[in-house]
Amino acid sequence: MLIQRKEMNPAVLVSDGRTEHGVEPVTYEGVLRRVVPTTARDVFALQMLDHRREKFAPAQGGGILVTALGLQKVLPPQIS
Repeated sequence: MLIQRKEMNPAVLVSDGRTEHGVEPVTYEGVLRRVVPTTARDVFALQMLDHRREKFAPAQGGGILVTALGLQKVLPPQIS
């Protein structure tokens, strides 16, 4: 999984709740990491995260915005 960068207060897409397909950009307060899955295993791991709690759709650009806790769940432990 390629971690591209940290983003402070990024714009994320959330459902507006009024229509089935309506979404609107909202500013997420805090730090998220933009990641790009590179393997099927990465995609599967990201699917296990809670949407709108641990992962978010970015309003602009590619990849997925993930919280620090979400990354801890999907990245293998570091050997020191």
